[in-house]
Amino acid sequence: MAALGVAALVTVAFAGSASTQSLLDKIKNGETVRLGFSNEPPFSIPGPNKEPLGWVNAMALDLLKKLGTTKVEPVVTEWGSLIPGMHADRLDIITGGMYILPDRCRNVLFTEPLAVLSAALLVPKGNPQNLRSYKDLRDKGLTVATGAGWDDVQNARKAGIADENILQVAGSAEVLQAVKAGRAAAGVGDYFTMREFAAKDASMDVTDLLPDSPKGYPALAF
Repeated sequence: MAALGVAALVTVAFAGSASTQSLLDKIKNGETVRLGFSNEPPFSIPGPNKEPLGWVNAMALDLLKKLGTTKVEPVVTEWGSLIPGMHADRLDIITGGMYILPDRCRNVLFTEPLAVLSAALLVPKGNPQNLRSYKDLRDKGLTVATGAGWDDVQNARKAGIADENILQVAGSAEVLQAVKAGRAAAGVGDYFTMREFAAKDASMDVTDLLPDSPKGYPALAF
């Protein structure tokens, strides 16, 4: 979706918001907008000075510029702290490819989806366990690492993977480390994030899209 289209949607959403000070009010009053994200390449990446990089951050910055501000404070935090940070009034916008899910819709507002995505596995080079799906992990009784609060936790459970074989970690970088350290046979997450890590680490590979993973719809959250 073009940033201008997202901007129009956000304007409508916040015009009817019951929050004490909406995003549009902050922009109108010249206040700094706090942009919350975790390290989820290629969607959101903290730069050397924690500047908001990545394509979703770029879209959010363009959106804010169209709404009338370039005053942004990046707030880098763990994935599981993003929605609580909104409720604690530490953040104004969440970026980083957060999927629209029913539980999240009860806690934050979302724009329309920015993309349609699916999951893949991050595995050691050559995929020695020949893992191609959640079913493979379940049938072989192997441990899979994923981010705490990611939809992949529920997807793994729905596929029949036991909780003791789902290693929940802080974020995508920790998924990579869990696989490299042998604490998990594979990591699971968004295909593009897993591919990004595999491309930068010669000891890792990424599988094709998982056939038993539902599609995800990332958006900006407010």
